Amino acid sequence: MSKYITTPIYYVNGEAHIGHAYTTFMADTTARYERLKGNKTFFLTGTDEHGQKIEESAQKNNKPTQEFADEISATFKNLWDEFEISYDKFIRTTDKVHKEGVKKAFKIMFEKGDIYKGEYEGNYCVSCETFFTETQLIDKEFCPDCGKPTRKLKEESYFFKLSKYEKQILEWYKEKTPILPKAKANEVIRF
Repeated sequence: MSKYITTPIYYVNGEAHIGHAYTTFMADTTARYERLKGNKTFFLTGTDEHGQKIEESAQKNNKPTQEFADEISATFKNLWDEFEISYDKFIRTTDKVHKEGVKKAFKIMFEKGDIYKGEYEGNYCVSCETFFTETQLIDKEFCPDCGKPTRKLKEESYFFKLSKYEKQILEWYKEKTPILPKAKANEVIRF
């Protein structure tokens, strides 16, 4: 049986911390366990180098955004190598191969009608890179996750028609029980 294991791809707005280490160690432990069981296993980790908070962090450090991203991404990779994390691929969202893969996937989904252009407006938290409804905000302004002020933002964007696959996804959740920890399964299914 083949296994695909991934960490989150970490934002490079700051150096790695204990939360990054925790999820990486958990993923590494799982990958090693699956390999010991004889399962063909691919383990991915890496960094996400796009977003307003990365640009803002680079500006605070008086560095060009890409230079800042290169430096912080290298600290993640060096740390994982120092801990002998058994990843198969360390990906960066600025890698040429990643960009080409995203373009190819986007084109396929767009041609199938799975992606459409629309507009989104809401209260945006730069730190969490998340939109929130007014009812989710604390005191009509602050992010419910990190407590920082949100910004009113309206942007044109592309959206994925997840609802087109809802029935298949829910059946897969029931048959394969892929959500870990299992206590979070109902939360994901309700979403």
